[in-house]
Amino acid sequence: MPDDILLDTNVVLRAFDPDYPEHAHVKVALTSLTMDDYLLCFVPQVAYETRHVLTREKKHNGFGLSASEAAQWLTRFENLFQLRFPDAHIEYQIFCELAVELEPMGENVHDLRLVAAAQALGVRKLLTLDSSDFKKADAAGHVDVLTPAAVTERRAPR
Repeated sequence: MPDDILLDTNVVLRAFDPDYPEHAHVKVALTSLTMDDYLLCFVPQVAYETRHVLTREKKHNGFGLSASEAAQWLTRFENLFQLRFPDAHIEYQIFCELAVELEPMGENVHDLRLVAAAQALGVRKLLTLDSSDFKKADAAGHVDVLTPAAVTERRAPR
């Protein structure tokens, strides 16, 4: 049985954004992984970050949606992917250990928390559009980072 795959916020957002250049890669990757019986999941952090971007003004790189539009969007997302809840105490312990080992700075702290959530859930794979955000955690063997482009290339007929 295939592993579960944790979705990064950027994948979730771009899956439903037809104007984004990599939208097609994301949709094909998600469809392919689902057809291969992977369970695609997300954690509350991804939902919080998604709502933040959906309701942020477009001039600040957001979607500019109203609160009710964002809620509808998130409901659609929740119907497609499984929401998983890591044990907060375990997630925090893992996060603290990883922070000492990997020394994240600035925005990378959010990414490290996602790795900690994955580990707390026993999820080894993470699908993201920006593999560089997880480079240290991947190199140290804490998570296997996948990108939509790599997933679609793997499935391309040869």
